[in-house]
Formats: sequence, C-alpha cells, structure tokens
Amino acid sequence: NMPLLRVTQDDINRSKQPADGWHLFTVEKFVEDDSKDKKSKNYAFECVIVSDGANKGRYGFARFNSKAMGMIVSSGFLPAVLDRVVDDEVEINPDELVGKEFWGEIASRTYEGKIQKEFKTYSPSSKIPF
Repeated sequence: NMPLLRVTQDDINRSKQPADGWHLFTVEKFVEDDSKDKKSKNYAFECVIVSDGANKGRYGFARFNSKAMGMIVSSGFLPAVLDRVVDDEVEINPDELVGKEFWGEIASRTYEGKIQKEFKTYSPSSKIPF
C-alpha cells in the first residue's frame, strides 16, 4: 500500500519564485547552517510575501555569512527590518526579527545556468520605496 504524499499550499508557494520588483515581506523564520568548508556559519532569514495578489505567500531568502556580518547592515536588511539606522555595533537575537515587516526588492540573476531570485535592496515597512 503506497503512502499518500501531501503537498500543502505552503509547499507549492515555496517552490514558486516571486516576480521581480518590490514586495512587502514578513520575516518568518531564521535558519543557521554550517558553511560547506565548516569554517563559518550561514545564516538565512526566510521571508514570506504578505502583499501582492499573485506573489502572496512566495518566499525570499536573505542570506548572510558569519565571516561577513557587516553585510547584514550594508545590504540594508537589518536597518529595514529594525526600521532604524544601524551605524554602531549591535547585537541582535535573530528570533526577535521574526514577524517584522519590510519592503524587499527582488531581482533575477543567473547562477550556474539557472535563474535565481534574490534580494537586491530593502526598505523599512514604514517607507514605501516606490
């Protein structure tokens, strides 16, 4: 007797890439993994689109590495999620970012022959960027 395979709407949404352009996101989850060489940590914020009819429920992933933590600020991610300027040393519990909203601009790029969607820039939810 074969098992029934359940595919949820969330599973389907995760497999669909968002359209290029600006979307309102919520930080849904923080995930930490070892890098391939095990010499650093990869940090990913799973962010779900809460605006946009057809794109609602699709995901964007904000990824950072422990060896380049400044990128979380210089990319604009942390200032957008916190809705404030970040120009001094800061310690943040990533779980405290879960549930926060921000605007993210998605752009396509080709990586190893495949089109990938990634965040190009960010803006606080309080400042509509377009």
